[in-house]
Amino acid sequence: SDSFTVDITRFVTPGKTHSLVVHASSDLRSRMQSAGKQSLRHGPFECMYTRTTGIWQTVWMEYVPSNYVKNIKITPDIDTGKIDVVVSLEGANSGLASITAEASFAGESVSVVTAPVLGKFAQFSMPIPDAKLWSLEEPNLYDLTVTAGDDKVASYFGMRSVAIKGYAIEINHKPVYQ
Repeated sequence: SDSFTVDITRFVTPGKTHSLVVHASSDLRSRMQSAGKQSLRHGPFECMYTRTTGIWQTVWMEYVPSNYVKNIKITPDIDTGKIDVVVSLEGANSGLASITAEASFAGESVSVVTAPVLGKFAQFSMPIPDAKLWSLEEPNLYDLTVTAGDDKVASYFGMRSVAIKGYAIEINHKPVYQ
């Protein structure tokens, strides 16, 4: 899937209903795009798969202000009880000196951080006190809300670690049965 941004402001009227029509085309035989293991024939052939084309995921369009959150990367660290967060911003960003992030669990706020914006990024650590770990038995998830100017984005994360030690896969420093 490819996400992209397009400014359609001049094509819409506030308060009026608009239709969005998406057209996708695929021509593997032109060899102008990667075919992967899709067969150029109509059915499977040798080790190649049957061709597939078209839109295969949800398509949507949403309003964003002139400065908005493009991406959030969350890395949990259960040993220090924090998450490391990188927020990528898009737009002019000249008016954004900082962003605010709030982590909550079961609807209760557990941590709030205000971080400076440097260029098109804000990078910070956020304490998660008395973290409720994510595990296969207890898939605890935290909510994270990032506010950047007029943009507010909701995400989520699990406090967990994943590691490979020898032949074992460990979650939260404990081997899990495969």
